[in-house]
Amino acid sequence: MENMPVVAERMNNLPKVVFSRTLDKASWNNTTLIKGDLAAETRKIKQEPGNDMVILGSGSIVSQLAQEGLIDEYEVVVNPIVLGEGGRCSTASKRN
Repeated sequence: MENMPVVAERMNNLPKVVFSRTLDKASWNNTTLIKGDLAAETRKIKQEPGNDMVILGSGSIVSQLAQEGLIDEYEVVVNPIVLGEGGRCSTASKRN
């Protein structure tokens, strides 16, 4: 909320669906917990009026829904990361 208040407010106000086999409740604002069949529940949600759905942070869910033909569009976001030792790119360029 402090770092990105506009993004946080929008995320808090948007309707969200959590698919989980282990959670008993979803406490985030405007969140629905679904414990049933992922594909069947997604088919139901897709038939409802409203905006498009976005999947955040679950390769397992993407894989399962892709196998069922339930994903209409893919957008790939790359977050670069450096592993190992050494300086950051800006620091390394200063050394040369």
